[in-house]
Amino acid sequence: DIPFIDENDGPFGSISRQINVEVSKKDENHPLFGIETRWGHIEVVYSYKSNKDGDILSRKRKYQIWKKDKSGVGYTSYIPGISMLLFVLSDFF
Repeated sequence: DIPFIDENDGPFGSISRQINVEVSKKDENHPLFGIETRWGHIEVVYSYKSNKDGDILSRKRKYQIWKKDKSGVGYTSYIPGISMLLFVLSDFF
């Protein structure tokens, strides 16, 4: 293992360093209250905006619902009906 500044291996001033933060940074994501039930769990997910030096300019938190599939092996992202309705209406107007 070679240590990198802020654990980001992209060169400074490049789109690679920016993408490593905006797309690949997932170290702060965690289940809400650390609870997982038999039907699934709610995950706290952070999305970032950064500059080309990898500095975080903004951080937004959202909640994602994961529901166990019928086989009980994997998870499926669940979007509540009211959320989808609001999205479609905002997209329409």
